[in-house]
Amino acid sequence: MPLLEDNGMRLTQSLAIIDYLDEMLPEPPLLPPDALGRARVRGLAQAVACDIRPFNNLRMPKYLSEELGLSA
Repeated sequence: MPLLEDNGMRLTQSLAIIDYLDEMLPEPPLLPPDALGRARVRGLAQAVACDIRPFNNLRMPKYLSEELGLSA
C-alpha cells in the first residue's frame, strides 16, 4: 500500500497521493493539462490499484491460509 507522509499528515491511496502532489508541487506536473488526459491517467492508475494489483498480490492470502490455517 502506498503511503505519503507530509507534515504529520498521511495519505494512503494512490490517486489521492497523485492529486495531492500535483496540487502541492505543480512543476513538473504529474497529470496532463487537459481533462481527458487526466481522466485517462486516473483510469489507468485505478485499473492497476483495483483490478490488476489484487490478483498479483496473492502472497498474503496464501500465508494466511497455509501458514496460519485461516480462511476468508
